[in-house]
Amino acid sequence: MFSQVVTRGSESDTTVYIELEAGDGWDEATDGTPSANGCGDAENFASCNHAIHIHENFGDVSVDEEHRCDASSIGGHFNVVDGSIDGTAFTQQQKDACEAATTPEQRMINCETGDLTGKFRPEGFNIGKKGKPAKYFFIDIFDRSHGIYLRGATDIGRKSVAIHAKQMGSERVACTDIPLPFPWYELSGR
Repeated sequence: MFSQVVTRGSESDTTVYIELEAGDGWDEATDGTPSANGCGDAENFASCNHAIHIHENFGDVSVDEEHRCDASSIGGHFNVVDGSIDGTAFTQQQKDACEAATTPEQRMINCETGDLTGKFRPEGFNIGKKGKPAKYFFIDIFDRSHGIYLRGATDIGRKSVAIHAKQMGSERVACTDIPLPFPWYELSGR
């Protein structure tokens, strides 16, 4: 869930709340045991160290569910450079700089705009067991050219969020769309 307060023309920083929980269909026989999925804490988590990124496009609903998270549907990682969308992939040197960043300021400059893992939790996100969701809350304090917003130059409405494979793998294992924010602005002509 992404939230941003707008009052009297002033916009707050964006808050990001993430809740991850294994679904009813989770089966250790096919989906892997917690330890096989990289979890040292097998009591609370089903799978560990997943990267999460905002991707450039809204998912194509005409695509079958198996391919809904493919690059042809949701595109590449969302990144903004100098106020405009840069659809090019990060180079290995840029990825290394993001991974090596140790302060929020370094992560702000070196990680992609939509890299929720690199900016907020470099070690990755864990998926809680059924009934025990893993919960994360962040405030995106980064400047306008590096932060994510529901309105403005780095607008994330009509984009997607993808969860990548365990142990910081690159395969996309789940995704969801981010709806258009504040639809009443369009309806009111503002």
